[in-house]
Amino acid sequence: MDILAFSSKIRSKIKPNVFKTKYENLITYVGEKFQQDSKAKIYVVSDSIIAISQELRMVINYSRMIYTWGMLNDFWIRGGIAQGEIEIADSTTIVRGNKNIILPYLGDAYLTAYNLESELNTAGIVIDENIKSNNPDLPLEVEYVDGYMEYQEYLPKEGSDRKKQLIVPSKNDEIYIADRLHFREMLRSHADDIDKYVNTFCFYIKLLLPRSHKENVMNFLKRLIEQLKLHGRRFLIPQKVIIIFVAAIDALIERHNDPAQKYTKSLLKADIGRILDALKAQGYLSAFSDYLLEFDKKRKTKLYKEVHDILLGEGRR
Repeated sequence: MDILAFSSKIRSKIKPNVFKTKYENLITYVGEKFQQDSKAKIYVVSDSIIAISQELRMVINYSRMIYTWGMLNDFWIRGGIAQGEIEIADSTTIVRGNKNIILPYLGDAYLTAYNLESELNTAGIVIDENIKSNNPDLPLEVEYVDGYMEYQEYLPKEGSDRKKQLIVPSKNDEIYIADRLHFREMLRSHADDIDKYVNTFCFYIKLLLPRSHKENVMNFLKRLIEQLKLHGRRFLIPQKVIIIFVAAIDALIERHNDPAQKYTKSLLKADIGRILDALKAQGYLSAFSDYLLEFDKKRKTKLYKEVHDILLGEGRR
C-alpha cells in the first residue's frame, strides 16, 4: 500500500506540521493493529506499507482496516494484494550487527502486488485475479456485501481499463468517507492527482448509490447537486464534473434494476431529472450528452439509450 500524493504533501508549505502529525498517527495505528499478531509481518518505509501473512484473509482484513483509517484521516491509500512465495523476516534479519536496517527479499509476490498498485488510478486496494482461482472459497465474485466490489475506472491509466476487484471500506464507514469528497477539494489536488480523485469519487458513488439506505442516497444526491450549483460556474473542469454525474446516473439505474431496493421507475425519473436540470442550469447538458455517447461507445454500454427511455415519458429531450 502507498499513500497517494505523499511527496506533494511533504513539499507543501501549508501547515507541514499537520501532515507530519497525521503521518505519525498512521504509524501508531498500524503498529497497534499488528503488535499482537504473530501471524503477520508489516514493514513501513516512508509512504509504503507492506503487509505479509500466510493467511490471505488476514492480509485482506488488515488492508481494509488501514485503507479505511487512511481515507477517514486524509491519507488516500492505493494498494495491491497478491499471493506467492515471499521471505518473512524476524528481528534478527531486519537489524544486523551494525544496526543497518535490512528488509528481506520480498520476491515475485511483492512485485505482482506492486505492479497491480501502480496500474490503479484510484484510491483503493486491488486484488490479483489469480488469487480467486487459487482460493475458490474466497467470496470474490460479488460484491459489496462480502467486502469487495468490481469497479471499472472512469479515467483509467492507459492499458489498464479492465474491471478490477477492489476492497471496500469497513462497514458503515463508507458514508463518512463519501462525505469528505467535494468538488472544491478535488481541484485543490495536484494536477497529476485529479483523475485519481475523480475515479475515487466515482468509486464511492458506485459503492453507495445502488445499495445504501434510501435516506443516504437522497442526502448524497442532494449534496452532489448543491456542490454543482455552488462551484459549477467558478472553477470546475467540465469533463470531470460530467464523469461524476455519469457515474451517479449509472449507479441509480443499477439500483432500479435491483428488485430488493424497491426503487421505482418514477423515483428514478425524478432523481435523474434533478441531475439533468442541475447540469442544464450550469451549462453542462450538451457536453454531458456528447460524453455519454462517447462513454457508451468506449464501454460498449447503452447508458444514453437507457436515460432517454427512462425520461421519454416526461417529454424530456
